[in-house]
Amino acid sequence: IVDEVNGGTTAQDLGIYTGQGGVASSVIHGEDINYVTWDTKLDLLNDGTGVDKGSIQITDRAGNVDIIDLSSATTLQDVKNLIEAGPNTNVEVQINPDGGGITIHDLNATPTQNLVIEEVGGGTTAQDLGIYTGQSGVAGDKVGDRIISYLNTVLLKTLNGGSGVGSVAGDDFQITQRDGVSFNVDISGAQTLQEVINLINNATGNTAVFASYDREGNGILLTDTSGGTGDLSVVSLNGSSAALDLGILKSVASDTLESDDLNPQYIARCTRLETLNGGEGVDPGKIRITDRSGQSAEVDLSSAETIGDVIDAINSSGVGVTASINSQGNGILITDTTGGTQSPLKVEDVGGTTARDLNILGSTTGTTIDGSFEVRVELGSEDTTLEGIRDAINNSDAKVYAAIINDGTEVNPYRLVITSKIGGERGRVIIDPEFSSGDPLEFTTAVEAQNAVLTFGEGAGSLLITDNSNSIDQAIPGVTLNLLGTSSESVYVNVSADIEGIKQSIMNLVDSYNDLIDAINTQQSYDEDTKEEGGPLFGNINLTYIRNGLLKAFTDPVEGATSINSIFEIGITADITGHLIVNESELTDALNNNLEGVRDLFSLSQNVALSSFGTVASASSTHPSGNFPVESVNNGDTSSDNWGNSGGGWNDGTRFTFPDYLTLTFDSLRTINKVVIYTLDSATYPASSYGIKDYELQYLLPGGDPDNTDDWETYVAVTGNTSGKITHYLPSISTQAIRLKINDSNDGEWSRIIEFEAYQATGIGGRLRNYLNSITDATTGLIATIEDSLLSQNESFQEKIEAQEDILEIRRESLWRQFTQMEQYLSMMQSQSNWLFQQISVLNALSTNQR
Repeated sequence: IVDEVNGGTTAQDLGIYTGQGGVASSVIHGEDINYVTWDTKLDLLNDGTGVDKGSIQITDRAGNVDIIDLSSATTLQDVKNLIEAGPNTNVEVQINPDGGGITIHDLNATPTQNLVIEEVGGGTTAQDLGIYTGQSGVAGDKVGDRIISYLNTVLLKTLNGGSGVGSVAGDDFQITQRDGVSFNVDISGAQTLQEVINLINNATGNTAVFASYDREGNGILLTDTSGGTGDLSVVSLNGSSAALDLGILKSVASDTLESDDLNPQYIARCTRLETLNGGEGVDPGKIRITDRSGQSAEVDLSSAETIGDVIDAINSSGVGVTASINSQGNGILITDTTGGTQSPLKVEDVGGTTARDLNILGSTTGTTIDGSFEVRVELGSEDTTLEGIRDAINNSDAKVYAAIINDGTEVNPYRLVITSKIGGERGRVIIDPEFSSGDPLEFTTAVEAQNAVLTFGEGAGSLLITDNSNSIDQAIPGVTLNLLGTSSESVYVNVSADIEGIKQSIMNLVDSYNDLIDAINTQQSYDEDTKEEGGPLFGNINLTYIRNGLLKAFTDPVEGATSINSIFEIGITADITGHLIVNESELTDALNNNLEGVRDLFSLSQNVALSSFGTVASASSTHPSGNFPVESVNNGDTSSDNWGNSGGGWNDGTRFTFPDYLTLTFDSLRTINKVVIYTLDSATYPASSYGIKDYELQYLLPGGDPDNTDDWETYVAVTGNTSGKITHYLPSISTQAIRLKINDSNDGEWSRIIEFEAYQATGIGGRLRNYLNSITDATTGLIATIEDSLLSQNESFQEKIEAQEDILEIRRESLWRQFTQMEQYLSMMQSQSNWLFQQISVLNALSTNQR
């Protein structure tokens, strides 16, 4: 007897409820509890490979045709609603009696043909929903195939990478026991692997073969207990591919026959990219593909969400390749179709890691690149020990850790333990050891991969939360729940402010400020007693400016704060040296008595676009009716309900003409970190029909002229917007004005804006960040400006030095020429002197002779 306790439904939900009468057996076979409901998500179907969300064509039995777009469906209820909303066909969607799938029921009273359900555009939507009939259709309702497996089994159609398992009418294969006894097996009615196993075990004539899952959980194990000495073998019958597809078409001289890896499908067209790589997803970027003929193309995958999106983008790129899911169902296969040999087949990343994340990054002189997510660890002769196998696994790209433990047994105590690096169900590991010789490793599952489950709340309003981590952060905003174990009773969590932690953070901030002031003072130091040289920046006015600015950022009143607007009110004062001093007792009192006021003091952020801050709104034009003044975009009213009333929003005055400009000019330089745009959006005027569609958010460069287009910088350009509220987060941009350049609206007629908000962090934290950014910004910061000035001065000095060197060179050349000329004159004079000396000597000789 299995009965309920306290009026619950636990036993019934588990399928084991017997009532007080019980059953006359020692075994209770539970009812099927794995079935679909209208709330079942499409992503959970087909063993988690989901449903390709494309279109299907339904022709009812009266010949009426509808093409049903299921791209927006997320549950079976959505599928039902969309199919039944078809304007032409007369069908309804039901859940199969066994709960394993859905049925398309034709409602026509006088049918004239078969019910036909086909694919549209090469997708697999109808097949994934189990309702595909092909062109011939069915003479009646289409009772869908099973799209959800039983517990602890898989659907046959998801095996062999999604190719499934074939069968024929009649027997599919014959098994011969080792004692020579043979029996036939017909699997034509099976839809799950467990059903195949049951059919083998219950086959007529089977006296000694037991079928079960293999140790790895990805195949079938046949065990013979007949005691015979012949071969245990499986052969195909009637041309069926079932034995081959099940991996058991073989003969072995042993008591066990293990199937090949059945390759359960890992990915499908509908697999979301964010689920790949253990939940780390795929970088949304570009790849470059080069086919064997040398033709290349860039493929933009930035907007791809599923494997199908990737495949379609590659196949439409114009390059000579086709993309498909590989035969193992665990990756994308790139196949060259050109037959060329001029170039290797290559897939490269363009700036990001998209190709690598899709596992298709590479180059080959063959015709295919297989992006299988299966990791093969090749073992060399030196890797045959447990240590070698462990190291080979840890050095591979597999997202697992391998370790060796001693379990304490006397014989063979060492065990190889492999643990997934990824938490939760997505961290499930399948290991299929394949050795060419020696004894194979046999693995058993020590811990099943499962998500953490948390019931949040009590009673009918409770929520079931699952996560792949034991840290849950989506239950309570701002709170992380660390799950330490299971509990049969409710656990109550009290959330309160960490006053001591907040106080310590404030004191750490003050300490950091004081350390910075000390560093500045050291740079400006001067010892009057020794009259020695001062610090490296002694007397530097810029450093004095920085120190004074930091003090003002800390001590100036906070604009807009309601209860506490100065650090002096929470026990923080400044001394004559510029240092801050904390009175811990007063700070603690302020935190205990007015935590919200202290929070605003440090982190307040305000909409400085409001006219109350002195901001002025202007536009390139305004509707001539006078009912849509531009001043209404910064009056604080974000509702579209007042549209058409003065103050309810702005409408431009140039119908069908774009662009339109809407500008906010601040009363002073503002540092903006968030902009919020409210466009017209109400039940009567939805944003998807009347809101702004394409626009650019621009800001005026510091010192720029608002009338000069070149002085406006575009922060972001948006196309195809259909939302009524758009939020943009900016990296603390300092500007005198911001504007919207509206390039189109969803009706192509008018620009319509309800409210235009711009937020500045006015609390101490925001002021400090903004001020430090103004000092350290690599382009516009004070330090960068000083560096540019010093570089400019250095260049000027260098130019002056070079000019003086040029002058000196000219003077040197002049003096050298003069020196050379003098040398020449001296030489001439020396020659003349020598000649005169000779003449005088001759005269002297003549005179002597005459005497």
